[in-house]
Amino acid sequence: MLARTVRSVCVLVMASLLVGATVLAGDPWNTGSLWHTGNPWNAPTASPTPETLYEPSSSVSAVPSVAAVPSSVDPVPTVSYGAVPTPIPLPASVTTPVPPITTNGIGLRGDPSAGAHIVMMKCAGCHGQDGAGQGVQLEGLNVKQPPIPWNSAAAMSGLTDQQIAAKISQSDRQQNPDAVMPSFGDQLSAEQIDDVVAYIRMLGK
Repeated sequence: MLARTVRSVCVLVMASLLVGATVLAGDPWNTGSLWHTGNPWNAPTASPTPETLYEPSSSVSAVPSVAAVPSSVDPVPTVSYGAVPTPIPLPASVTTPVPPITTNGIGLRGDPSAGAHIVMMKCAGCHGQDGAGQGVQLEGLNVKQPPIPWNSAAAMSGLTDQQIAAKISQSDRQQNPDAVMPSFGDQLSAEQIDDVVAYIRMLGK
């Protein structure tokens, strides 16, 4: 009985010593280690190795390379429209400027329609509306030198446009006392006188 009791005490003492030695040695399973480190061995947690989500590169087929354009391919052709054609020369009747209408070798520079209006206002009283030289203002007068009939081609053929314009602009009373026509150079511009000459020439055709 005594021997059994001694043996039990020895077992308890041995167990106590073993537990104490374990604690002193740093038991990885004690509550302090688990609380502070999160693992029983009091060691830093290593990052887990990620699983390989793809197969090794050796098993992946290589991407085919783009074939280079062969040097024998012809470039884009250049469209040729040929040489610029030589312009066709125009006939002489087109290239030669048309000379202005002339009367007795003198070009008509005035506007006959504008001249007709001036004649009706300034000249028809003596020369008449038809240019025959028998206006109403000459009725009953003893005119030694009546006006030249503008509507007579024969009478007008001996006068140039410059001479007609000069008679309109400046009276010849100083050279011819029998002349009754006054001067209109102070009433009409050079352009208006040209218009009157153009109208007179139309009456004499």
